[in-house]
Amino acid sequence: MTPAGAAAAARYFIELYGYVLQTGDLTEWDAMSFPTCDYCATFRSHVVEAYAAGESIEGGDISADVVAVHDLDELIGGYPVDVRVSQSPTVRRDAGGAPVETLAAKTTMMQFETVFQGSSWTILDAARIVGEN
Repeated sequence: MTPAGAAAAARYFIELYGYVLQTGDLTEWDAMSFPTCDYCATFRSHVVEAYAAGESIEGGDISADVVAVHDLDELIGGYPVDVRVSQSPTVRRDAGGAPVETLAAKTTMMQFETVFQGSSWTILDAARIVGEN
């Protein structure tokens, strides 16, 4: 329920990204995703579709640096957290192992809307901060 807790939650959540890509295990992702989180649901659908088709995903590891934790947003009851997200190269392979999609390494700025509910942190939504790297 503190800014430091919000920062840790945002960082932990986005660092799950690579693990989820590589394993298809959405347990922790789902546990931290608010039901109306569009970012969370879009990523989840991408992973479910890939694994349902017998595909695999390599790489995509994330490193995250918290840049800023904003003041408590009284409307949402949580803290917006700005994070510089760096993702390693990613390869999506079909069921036979052939590359379907290759993505280069990238770095972007994102903002995570965090809120503490019950006994844990939840991500209400996340978005790329346009014009920032």
